[in-house]
Amino acid sequence: MITKVNNTKEQAYREQLAGPVTRAECRRLCDVVSESPADFAGMFSLMCDADERVAWHAAWVCEQASRRSPWLFTPEAVERVLGLAGATSFAGVQRLTLTMLLRLGLPEVVPVAFINQCFERMSSPKVPVAVQVLSMKLLYELARREPAFREELRVCLETVDVDCYTVGYRTARRRVLADLGSTSPTSSEG
Repeated sequence: MITKVNNTKEQAYREQLAGPVTRAECRRLCDVVSESPADFAGMFSLMCDADERVAWHAAWVCEQASRRSPWLFTPEAVERVLGLAGATSFAGVQRLTLTMLLRLGLPEVVPVAFINQCFERMSSPKVPVAVQVLSMKLLYELARREPAFREELRVCLETVDVDCYTVGYRTARRRVLADLGSTSPTSSEG
């Protein structure tokens, strides 16, 4: 369970996150929130802030915390990250929440709406490549858990027009198809 948020602390974090945040500042904030469930709860709640910059910076700190202190991410917190990953329109927050889910693991039950969003994001050339690839990797993780899902993912990846995508996307696609045991030729992708 996520600890109750101290509103004064949350407001102080909001003020810090509203301005420029360097890597060093992100690491320092991660140090602080990794030591205290209450501080983590305050930072965690700011990932849903209406101010895109605050939400993005809070997600950056929480993504670093997921690497350093995964124990802070209870099943409830992972569910909330999954919900935010599906609901947010901020590309930076999408990327960071999808990264957290890939690192922490998906919950046992994943909503169909989230799976559909991953397919849409993976397949849309208008979505940032990092979000496309992370969505693809999460779908692959689901396919590893649910063998019946493998074929749907394989067919989807084999039917995309690779010329519409970046080299990074094509490389990730090729690796996932290889892991899925695809028989589709992929050598001409570049």
